[in-house]
Amino acid sequence: MSKSWWDEPSIAEVKENPEEYVQEIIENEDDSNIIEMWNEYCDDIKYYDDHIFYMSELDELYGDMQLSEFLGKLDDFNIQHDYFKEGIYGLKSIACHELADHVDYRDLAEWLLENRATFGDSDLEDLYEMLDSEEDEENEEEGGDEK
Repeated sequence: MSKSWWDEPSIAEVKENPEEYVQEIIENEDDSNIIEMWNEYCDDIKYYDDHIFYMSELDELYGDMQLSEFLGKLDDFNIQHDYFKEGIYGLKSIACHELADHVDYRDLAEWLLENRATFGDSDLEDLYEMLDSEEDEENEEEGGDEK
């Protein structure tokens, strides 16, 4: 059994700054899960221009024009990169190592926590269960004091 991220910090530490631990989970996710989470976040807040697409979707998204062949010749677009996004200046290619430059992990972590969203095979459900069980215990303790 592999060691999980929450084996080290205490529940109190996680509860004090849960965004930090969600961000750590995100940063350790596969790129495909990060993109899925990011695009879901962008949909929810209506930032459609910040969507990240797989390069394999280029021809599909732009119809029968076969833009991938044309764009591969441009200086500012590398058809060999893994991803792309639409921007105000046109399409921008994104290499794997550049993905973190196009995803705001802090905002995504806050959104994930607020919505209790999970994706892929992440540890997010375990973190939410830990936070919720701690909140339930506190609520029970507060309710017990009122009697």
